Amino acid sequence: MNKKKWIRIVSVYSMIYTAITLLNSVLYLCNGTYEDPSGNWHELGRAMILLIFC
Repeated sequence: MNKKKWIRIVSVYSMIYTAITLLNSVLYLCNGTYEDPSGNWHELGRAMILLIFC
């Protein structure tokens, strides 16, 4: 794979991850949860799941 394709893959991955993270945060806030009860582990899990499916 060439460099341009890797940059595109990483860019798409980053945009999807950011959108999912923002949506998750908004949903937590709408439900009145102002601190993340899962800590940072779910962030790593989300990143791995997205990496597998991309």
